[in-house]
Amino acid sequence: MAKKNNFMKTYIIIFLVLAAFLIFVSLRNKKFEQTSEPVFKVNQVNLTSFTLSKGDDSVTLLKDDSLWVFQEPDTGMVDQNKIKTLLENTLKIQRTGFITDKPEKYSQFNVDSNAVKFELFVSGQKVEELLIGRSKSSWSTNYIKYPVDPKIYISQESILNRVQEKADFWRKR
Repeated sequence: MAKKNNFMKTYIIIFLVLAAFLIFVSLRNKKFEQTSEPVFKVNQVNLTSFTLSKGDDSVTLLKDDSLWVFQEPDTGMVDQNKIKTLLENTLKIQRTGFITDKPEKYSQFNVDSNAVKFELFVSGQKVEELLIGRSKSSWSTNYIKYPVDPKIYISQESILNRVQEKADFWRKR
């Protein structure tokens, strides 16, 4: 009986050591997990206008009652389905950890003069601004840079596949 108790104690000790080791490894690996947070902090209900620009191209759309319209000089009917997609999907895209915070790498990640500038307004006040760079290695992600933050982040989905700085993209066909 004493041999049996020693045998059980040995198994219990081995089990406890393995359990402690597994807990230690899982806690250690947790610090390497990527966290995600929203790219945009603005509430879509409060959004009253937005501007997309790149180089000489620029488009501004305004909320007029319940419909979105072009700001002058652009004219035509705005495709409300594209606005709906922007509000329901694009503004909910998440971003992961940052790639770099070195300004000399901005051109490599297209967040310099090649970036699309996306500005969001609530009641005429700019509430968010970001630069969006196209990824050369993946069509499904973009690089994001905020003007007040030197870091470049990766979006979990492509924003540039859903928005354009040209008015033709937003026109109803």
